[in-house]
Amino acid sequence: MCLPCAARQARAFGYTLDIFGLILVLPDYSCAFPALEQFRASYEWQEVPLAATVPAGLEIRLSLDGSHKRVARIPPTWRLMAPLGQGILRFDVTASTRIQEVEAAAAAHVQRISGVAVVADSSSASTCFMVWAHGERLRADFTAEQVRLFERQRRIEFRPRPCAGGGEIGAAI
Repeated sequence: MCLPCAARQARAFGYTLDIFGLILVLPDYSCAFPALEQFRASYEWQEVPLAATVPAGLEIRLSLDGSHKRVARIPPTWRLMAPLGQGILRFDVTASTRIQEVEAAAAAHVQRISGVAVVADSSSASTCFMVWAHGERLRADFTAEQVRLFERQRRIEFRPRPCAGGGEIGAAI
């Protein structure tokens, strides 16, 4: 972080910047470096701007010809790891994976680790979980690509819902 930015941040929290015992009062300079933009990944290769940060887990190709060109994409198959019940759901996802498949995997995961009987009939899309991300329910008939699941994977939440058979599994979570 540049010195003017550090001073501005310190003032924002009510502190003064103290370096080597000297208290510096600096004018509010704009930072010499622009804010980095977040790269919005897709399943297709696309060029990454030089001033962009890239989310973890992408496939990245760097040019070796001195042009500094970088391209990145979401891997064709990636692993969703989300907390669920007493463990972590691990599920391989592709662009065409439907959210109802993730819901069925969540139901099977809870059944496997807790021994609680749950309904996980992926053919009728009636499982015992709904997938939520950033406060929004992800539609079961949409694909991982349609709901931008890769971008939202760190904020995935599984919420119980009544199963097709009428039972509930709220206690299993």
